[in-house]
Amino acid sequence: MVNRLICTGSAVWLLAAAAATAGEIAPTEERVVQDLAYRAGDGLSAYEEERCRLDVYLPPAPARTADAPVLVFLHGGAIQGGDKDSARVLASLVNPHGVVAVGVNYRLSPRVKYPEYVRDCAAAIGWVKAHASDYGASPERIFVTGHSAGGYLAMMAALGPGFLEEAGLGVADIAGLIPISGQMVTHSTVREERGLARSIMLVDDASPLRHVRRIETPVLLICGDGDMPARLEENLLMRAWLQAAGSPNVSALSVPGRTHESVYNRCADPGDPAGKAIIDFILKQTAARAPGGG
Repeated sequence: MVNRLICTGSAVWLLAAAAATAGEIAPTEERVVQDLAYRAGDGLSAYEEERCRLDVYLPPAPARTADAPVLVFLHGGAIQGGDKDSARVLASLVNPHGVVAVGVNYRLSPRVKYPEYVRDCAAAIGWVKAHASDYGASPERIFVTGHSAGGYLAMMAALGPGFLEEAGLGVADIAGLIPISGQMVTHSTVREERGLARSIMLVDDASPLRHVRRIETPVLLICGDGDMPARLEENLLMRAWLQAAGSPNVSALSVPGRTHESVYNRCADPGDPAGKAIIDFILKQTAARAPGGG
């Protein structure tokens, strides 16, 4: 049985570390610090206070090291639904490898319109950069992923105009991008907000493809081979254009036998190709960022 320690403040890291030193915490215990606000200030709306929160999943004591990598997860749901709790799948994959996981909520359409939810995601990444060391993670080893709408938001937050800069960051502050089944054209919900049918393809300022340029940040694009129509092709096109722009470390993975849902939901299965690719990518890029790394 897996025990859980669920707290709502950063003090959990010190408590968990002290208890682990004393041998009081089982190696399989899941440590979750819940509902941390990543936006602050008197001017926040009630909806911002409700949705602009994140959870931190700490690795078990035997897998924990100083300056661990941290993987930020943006949930799916067509930017109209979904919840950060879906990050548990990813946390169960990466925590045993010493990687801290962060599940992020953001405001949803139609209560807010583009680009507000992208700005939320960038703000969450900025919060992780500022607070990573509070949880034993390295601010220099921040990876960003997301499934479906979350994959789109990960790429837009990283590449879109001024979003990271507003949060005090740049794309170079991200150690790696791992969008899973994300739209690389203008998201269908953004098209709906603009009165366009989902069947109309659009590449404008709300599209990751529109913001392709040379970036040093490594990118791993993941889709199932049975994903939504054109989703794999969008991601292969994104890979091609990033490579054409001179980005030196861009790859794409088509996972056999996986649908839009199962490519994420089964990534923590033993031997799953997507899960293995995610772990290998993080560990390789973490090693490259270590002192003396290649």
